[in-house]
Order: sequence, then C-alpha cells, then structure tokens
Amino acid sequence: MTLYLIRLHTAIIYAEFSRLASGSTVKNLNIEIVKGIKVSLPPLEEQRRIAAILDKADGVRRKRKEAIRLTEELLKSTFLEMFGDPVTNPKGWEIKTIEDITVNQKGAIKRGPFGGALKKDIFTQVGFLVYEQYHALNNDFSFERYYIDEDKFEEMKGFEVKPGDIIISCSGVYLGKLAIVPENAKPGIINQALLRITLNQRKMNNYFFVYHFSHESFRAKFFAANRGSGVPNFPPISEFKTFPFIVPPIEEQNKFSARLQQIQGFRSKAYEGIKESENLFNSLLQKAFRGEL
Repeated sequence: MTLYLIRLHTAIIYAEFSRLASGSTVKNLNIEIVKGIKVSLPPLEEQRRIAAILDKADGVRRKRKEAIRLTEELLKSTFLEMFGDPVTNPKGWEIKTIEDITVNQKGAIKRGPFGGALKKDIFTQVGFLVYEQYHALNNDFSFERYYIDEDKFEEMKGFEVKPGDIIISCSGVYLGKLAIVPENAKPGIINQALLRITLNQRKMNNYFFVYHFSHESFRAKFFAANRGSGVPNFPPISEFKTFPFIVPPIEEQNKFSARLQQIQGFRSKAYEGIKESENLFNSLLQKAFRGEL
C-alpha cells in the first residue's frame, strides 16, 4: 500500500476507533474492539489511481517548499559574497557596538519592563497595544491580545514602540528572534520579554542589521545553546552593548536590503502557495476518504 493510502486508511481506522470506543469522559479501547475493526480497501488499480492524484498534489507542495529553501540559500550566498562572515570579518569592515549604531537619544536601547509592571488586571479591551514575543517570533503585527489605557501608556512611555523600531525576543527557545516594526503598527509598548532598539539609519540599515543579527555564525557565538541553566535568556544589556557588529558603507547595506526585500516578497508568495497546495491536498484526501475522488 502506498504512503498516501496508508494515511487515508489510518484516518478511517481512527474515525472508527473514536466511534466505537467506550467511556463518556475518557475514551477507551479494548482488544475485541480493535480486532473487530474492518477497513474497506478499494481495488488495487483504484488505490493506485488515488495515490497518483495525491502524489501529484503533494509534488506541488514539495516544489514550493524547495523554492523557499533555495531563497534562503540565495540570501546566505549573497550576504557572504557582499560582506563575508560577520564574526570573522574577512573583508575587514569597520566594527562598532550597538551604542554606536543606534540613534543618539535616551531609550534607544530599551529592555521591557519588569513583569510586575504589566499585571493582567490592568489590561483593557481597547487602547494601546502591548507588544509580545509573538510579534518578534512571527513578524506578525496583526496579532492583538492585550491593551493598556492612556494613563498607563503615559506612565510607561519609555517603553513605547514606534514604526521602524526593532524588537528582539529575550527569552525561551527562540531567544534573539527579531522583527522590524512596520509603518502601520499600532501605538503601544513592549512587554517584559522584549528588547527594543532604534537604529540610526544613516549608519545601519534595519534589514541589514536583522540579517546580520540572525546570521548563524553570529548566533552561534553570542547566543550559544548553553546560555542559561534553564530557560535561555538574553544577556545583560551591559554585555549586549559589547557585541561587535560589522558596519559596511551604508550604500552597500542598502543594496543588500533591497535584494533581501525582493527575495522576501517572492518567499511570501511561495508561503501563500504552500497554504493553497496544503488546502488542496487535504481536500483531495477528504474526498478520497469519502470515496468521491
């Protein structure tokens, strides 16, 4: 039996198990029920026909995933060709710390407030958005869960999020994931799990910084897996301020930024295509399950 037919019949068996299992709260199965399960197998030629249709649909999905993987490889090779490894710096670019490349104003580097400053009992139904790790991890600024009122916002104005800021995840498995706050972002503040930085765009392009910060060699050196005995945490701000960043001419950074955004646009369309192909595949699988394919 092919992989696709195995998946199909697994679904059939599971549905039958659920129907026959006893118990009102916790479903239970016994050996007699299992022995009594009957699976209807179509003729072999029909199985092959169904498998061929499913294989073709899955092939489209695999090709789109491969296209996304290739864009990642293209970005890596483009960055290395233009700038080299950001840690070993073989091209000899100027090195600066985060304080050298942020805007010259108070709060340009700001860790989120202590957890006690944002207790759930202060949250409101509408108002100023509280930005969370989700936004940095998923680069999704449509997500809205917690709000504070204007009085609380004014009290916590130092943690304000503005378009063009960069927010960085400061704990957990996805430590160091970051995202650029878009122009249409709602007014709000960062929570305790985020770091906000505001770069001087004449010195450091946001997109170049994000790719530099996310580069595998940079992360391996400064965000090693052994940081923290339990849940990984961002280093103290005093330590973060010593991290070295390569700073090529801004014109070169801008060229890379334009290329990166072009590739990201293609990748976004590819992700949409994957969702469509997955919906198609699941729809075909359900039709096969019902004998309608």
